[in-house]
Amino acid sequence: TANRLHARASKEEALQLVVRARLKAPTRNAFPAQIALLTGLAVLLGWLASLGVRQWWERRALLSQTHDFEKMRGVLEHSLSGKLLFAENGDILWANNRASEVLHATREQILRVNGFTNPLYRQQGWDKAMQSTLADGRDRQFNYCGPGALGQPVDISLQFSAVNIGQRPCVLAQLMDLSEIHAAEHSLRQSEARYRQLFDEAPDPHLIIDGDDLTILDCNPSTLLILGGTRDQIVGTNIACYSPEIQPDGSHRDALSKTYLKKLKQEGQVRFEWQHCRIDGSTFMADVHAVEIQLAEFRAYLVTWHDISETIYLQASLTRVNMHLEQIVGERTAELRDAQVFSASLLATMGGVFVSLDAPGL
Repeated sequence: TANRLHARASKEEALQLVVRARLKAPTRNAFPAQIALLTGLAVLLGWLASLGVRQWWERRALLSQTHDFEKMRGVLEHSLSGKLLFAENGDILWANNRASEVLHATREQILRVNGFTNPLYRQQGWDKAMQSTLADGRDRQFNYCGPGALGQPVDISLQFSAVNIGQRPCVLAQLMDLSEIHAAEHSLRQSEARYRQLFDEAPDPHLIIDGDDLTILDCNPSTLLILGGTRDQIVGTNIACYSPEIQPDGSHRDALSKTYLKKLKQEGQVRFEWQHCRIDGSTFMADVHAVEIQLAEFRAYLVTWHDISETIYLQASLTRVNMHLEQIVGERTAELRDAQVFSASLLATMGGVFVSLDAPGL
């Protein structure tokens, strides 16, 4: 009986050991799976966290780009020149009102243009210029007159500059309308041609003289004629080369010219008579009229000579004639005075004779 009880107890212990072993076996097999599950969850959480951080940074960059863009747009919207903002792929992101006016197109039309695929941009090499500007950050400028990107006629100056909107590289194109400038230049050339014609065909000598050193910058054919020289001989020389050192009134050339030059600077114009000398040494008198003018970035004088040599000669001749006539009149007056004295004396003498003849006894 004791053996049976012992055997039975042994069987129960063995059964309990088997049960415990079976209960512990699944636990030992599930631990690696739990580790793998936890690892996967950790990876998923890390990915979600990185995704959230990336989205946060992207949102922050987008807000920064938007802020920079709005700030830039506020400044450039009222610019006097046209502004176009190109993206990295050549798309136009924005255009101001002035760009519409310069390009003679609406904003909607302009925003449909791509700087890398547009035929005009490819033909003029502007697509490569924009790509180069994005690469090296250097500005590039072009002048163009002809059909625009949308077929409309344009006359513009185009400059590409690299800019960053937030952290996004872009190209800012500045458009200047050259049509008004070219029209003004054309009008100016026409005016210059008209005034040049008047300058060249003027019967009196006209000279343009440098306001600093009094060098002759230009002259008309009448000047060449009166001085007896060629253009190469006269242009580039000093105006003093054609003045005698002593003027007819005895004044020295330098002292007298300083007086007139001072008056010219103060009043803007001056008029006086001056004796000039030709290349061959002969002299002539001229009525000089000088006016201060502005040429480009320096001061100059427009000087006109009116030859009065003949007038002075006639005046001198008239003076001589008047003096001769006055001399003759004086002589005649003296002769008449003498004749009157003689007549008076004769009458007095003859009166005495008549008195004597009337005396008694005769």
